[in-house]
Amino acid sequence: MEQTDLEKLDLKQLEMRRISFQDRAFRLVLEVAFIFGIPAAIAYFLGRYLDASAGTERKMTLICLAFSFVISWIIMIVVYRKIDRELKTLDKLINEKRLEERNEDDD
Repeated sequence: MEQTDLEKLDLKQLEMRRISFQDRAFRLVLEVAFIFGIPAAIAYFLGRYLDASAGTERKMTLICLAFSFVISWIIMIVVYRKIDRELKTLDKLINEKRLEERNEDDD
């Protein structure tokens, strides 16, 4: 949702959107297991296969695991930045709406 679309929402809608976003963030915790687990499992088996075919003992397994770890962290950073931007936007708009409501109540 664009920032201009969010600005059109009232306080209650923004708060509901934030709660929904928090629920989505919880589901992302589960994604973390997949973001790290699946590449690690693939890297492990690929490394073992490469070690067996090249006779390099555990060298290729360690290289593959290190590579999968780096890739997983890059994915996590991208996901975190996206979530952080949206939460900051929602918090800013919620605070603005609250101030507007307080100012209207004071008048």
